[in-house]
Amino acid sequence: MRAAALDGRIEQMLVWHKVRPGDFFYIPANTVHAIGAGVSVIEIQQNSDITYRLFDYGRPRPLHLDEGLAVSLGEVYDLARWHKRLPESGTARLVDGPYFRIDRVNGHADCTLSERYGAGPLLVVPMHGLVKVCGQVVPAGGCAMAVGLENATGLGARTYFSKKAAFSESPDDSIWLKNALEVDAMSQEPVTPAPAAVPPSPGAGVVRLNDDIFFANDRPFVLIGGMNVIEDRDQLLRLAEHFVTVTQRLGIPYVFKASFDKANRSSLHSFRGPGLEQGLRMLEEVRQAFGVPVLTDVHEPHQAQAVAQVADILQLPAFLARQSDLVEAIARTGA
Repeated sequence: MRAAALDGRIEQMLVWHKVRPGDFFYIPANTVHAIGAGVSVIEIQQNSDITYRLFDYGRPRPLHLDEGLAVSLGEVYDLARWHKRLPESGTARLVDGPYFRIDRVNGHADCTLSERYGAGPLLVVPMHGLVKVCGQVVPAGGCAMAVGLENATGLGARTYFSKKAAFSESPDDSIWLKNALEVDAMSQEPVTPAPAAVPPSPGAGVVRLNDDIFFANDRPFVLIGGMNVIEDRDQLLRLAEHFVTVTQRLGIPYVFKASFDKANRSSLHSFRGPGLEQGLRMLEEVRQAFGVPVLTDVHEPHQAQAVAQVADILQLPAFLARQSDLVEAIARTGA
């Protein structure tokens, strides 16, 4: 193994396993292992400062051959014992061992999970959508400590809960995990939600959207961003998740924008969008799942009331700004 680590053959000596979304691998201590290129994973490990590097793909970082070889098992990974496929939805128990436990949860935790975790702090790692921990939103890829399971509420999200087991033999009971993160994802660092803004009193030239967002030259910058036109639901939700993750990390007030119909195409064969009814359903899903205001444009007077039931901001396209009926219909919504 030493010779293979030095000349690079150790990479070929490993037994590689193809992975798919939903695969779970438990890696016992002393197992020689690596993560292949192009794989996004959530990695949670027992609190430990001991990681030995046997091979580093030619990088100049030091290796720990003596220490690593002394504790490496050098055995073939028991895939049948340590690997499992997770169901697409629902709660799944991943680890329930002497040092920590991990569960994957869709939405809210059930009574069985509450009984297993009991009282006390735990780590919460949203994978999709948003989760609230003690009232603060934690986007996908973030990590937060909840005082208790009851303080973490999922908004239809897929979430990982992890907690050090009560019967742990670790010498330091104040430390549970070394890491809980999503690699090669939207955000790789724990997210600290921006502090809630103190609602100022709107004055002249100030447009108030809600208690956190004001539009004015002397107020904080607000980002309006999204996609030109809705193409499909999955792309829409992934994009919204990314925008929310970044703006939450940077503390930037944010409004999501997308069009359900681009009625100004120069060709009859150009894609215009999903249309009013389907488009509004998807925008409402973004609004509910991520807790952000949404903006979309209105092209005809009869659309205004329906759009105002979903969108926080109605956009009047520049080319239509002189259409009196359309301007009046948008104004009458009060949005």
